[in-house]
Amino acid sequence: MRQRGTLVVMAVVLLAGAAPEREAEQSDLEKLQGDWKTKSFLLGGGPLPKEKQFPDRLMTIKGDSFSEFRGGKVAVRGTLKLDSSTSPKHLNATFTQGGPTGETVRGIYELDGDTLKVCVGTPDTERPAKFESLSGTKLRLIVYERKRP
Repeated sequence: MRQRGTLVVMAVVLLAGAAPEREAEQSDLEKLQGDWKTKSFLLGGGPLPKEKQFPDRLMTIKGDSFSEFRGGKVAVRGTLKLDSSTSPKHLNATFTQGGPTGETVRGIYELDGDTLKVCVGTPDTERPAKFESLSGTKLRLIVYERKRP
């Protein structure tokens, strides 16, 4: 009987410890819901080539899905998975339409009020460790600003 009580207490402690992490993930995902306009976008240490610059670039997050609109049309869609227990916080974006469809890019993110900073590479690059896009790399450093109605 005593052993059973100890096991129950251990299970409760383990579950209680995991709950804040899940809540933090959900909390960040909830905070990301809505429309985000691109404030800045660096690729390989510099601005995007002219033909890839869209002043109306917009990312919409609903649930764990994202869509990026360029010129009013969907350019890419996918799903997001967040891990807010790391520093910096991790994200995985898996593309379901456009971009590298079926592939996952690993990145980091930082949410500060209405500003979202994301740094990602390509499916064949490692997760970045810092928010930087250096010359000669495939890293994208994107800063979004929440779009208000």
